[in-house]
Amino acid sequence: MTVNAGVLGIALGALSALAVLVLLMSQGKEALRPIVNDIFVSELGFVPKESSALIDSTLQSGYDTLWLRAIVSVVFGLIALGFALLARAGRNWARITLILFVLLAGGVWLLDITDIGPTPVLALDAVGLVVTLVGLVLLWLPASGRYIKQRKALRRQR
Repeated sequence: MTVNAGVLGIALGALSALAVLVLLMSQGKEALRPIVNDIFVSELGFVPKESSALIDSTLQSGYDTLWLRAIVSVVFGLIALGFALLARAGRNWARITLILFVLLAGGVWLLDITDIGPTPVLALDAVGLVVTLVGLVLLWLPASGRYIKQRKALRRQR
């Protein structure tokens, strides 16, 4: 049961990373416009014209950063899900390797959470980080270790 719950947590983390990517694809740079305007007001005291090169380059830079982080999160999340499924099949080496990819995906999510960004992106990143870490912990509980040992013993009997 703990192994299945752990795999589910990691799957939800990968799904949240995918949701961020879809959100960025659907809303585009417009999701960042209010944030950029607020930054200009707080730093400069005014907002440049809507179509100014400064606004456009700032929006593009912010969007490119979020887009890259979303792609990296999806890749690491899907790789982590693959290793979680292998761990569910009783492969202890996959459970060990999973730690690396969860930490990599978690690092990207943490970077996003501590940065300025659209609220839905920050919320999805926070959810992804929490459920993936919970999933990883569940995969390392003693009950999960017993399950993996049982699966290994069954494989050796065949």
